[in-house]
Amino acid sequence: MSMERKKQTALQMLFKRKKHITFLALAITILLLTSAFSPEIEEHLSKEDGWIENITTFALFATTTLGTFLLSKKILGKRALIFISITSFIAFLSEISFGERLFNLDMPHAGGKQLDGVHDLLHMLQKIYIVNGNYHPTETLIATTILLALAATLIYTARSKISKLNNYLKTLKIRSIVAYAISFALVAQALDLGIIVHENHRILEEILELLAALCLAASIIKIKSLNHSKTKRQAISLK
Repeated sequence: MSMERKKQTALQMLFKRKKHITFLALAITILLLTSAFSPEIEEHLSKEDGWIENITTFALFATTTLGTFLLSKKILGKRALIFISITSFIAFLSEISFGERLFNLDMPHAGGKQLDGVHDLLHMLQKIYIVNGNYHPTETLIATTILLALAATLIYTARSKISKLNNYLKTLKIRSIVAYAISFALVAQALDLGIIVHENHRILEEILELLAALCLAASIIKIKSLNHSKTKRQAISLK
């Protein structure tokens, strides 16, 4: 019996790895094809309110709605659901410029830039860093070093909590999916900020944001599926 269970576990692990490898291979293939687009196609696909952005917006809204609906139930993984739902909602608002174009709102300005999305805050911080670096290079370097040291100290201090979070996500079977979402989002922001330079940076950024949104949606669906399986097992054991 134990040998049979070991075989089943090994097969499940192999199937899981194959799914992750297939997803990553598909994502990389899409990104490579996207990077080869002509400037005309790139401009058409990455335009404001284009179909890629609209799909991303829909995915984020659907994730927020499903997550909020699941929160009303007695369910395993509520903390993860809350975090993913809030993250998806903020990203959704950012995609629609916090309603600026929908409701003709007058958005605030800072650092000479209109703040109608999360990425604008990052642009503002980048601009502050560049301006201070040009006029006060030594002070900026010292301040940056101190901030990085503080960040490293905080991460080191919170290492036990990070480990618990890692185990928590592993228990919910969404650790890899969440890691993919964070990775895609970080690379997208790096392209947006010009840290990573590519001639098709706009379309690549849009595709990466879409992939991140789909990963968030997959996380919610995985938690729902995990709870459904648990409920089904409990029902069988009661018979």
